[in-house]
Amino acid sequence: MAARKDITVDQGGQYVLAVQVSGLVPNALSGYSARMFVRAHKEDTTSVAPAQYANLPADLSAYLVVDSGAATVTLTVPDAVSAAFTWARGVYDIEVYKTSSPTYRVVQGSIVIDREVTR
Repeated sequence: MAARKDITVDQGGQYVLAVQVSGLVPNALSGYSARMFVRAHKEDTTSVAPAQYANLPADLSAYLVVDSGAATVTLTVPDAVSAAFTWARGVYDIEVYKTSSPTYRVVQGSIVIDREVTR
């Protein structure tokens, strides 16, 4: 079962989330990759009209690093990337996967962007 973690990202700031994966994946994370999407709602396949969900879904997979030795997946969103977020809230999950193996959802929850004032 995936862990639940609701997160708040300061718009314009770097955001880091490290997730411990040991115990969820039966083997070491060697050879695994990770992916992460943000959507307005779990069921959504495309973006929806309200401004708080503008430009969703968002693929944040490029900002994930799998460390098999430490059994962690780390999300690092650079400040320039979070500054460009136009959406205000959504839901996310992070999965680890590799060819010919099951996919494991390691964490899920809601994500809120705390809008910056000074810019």
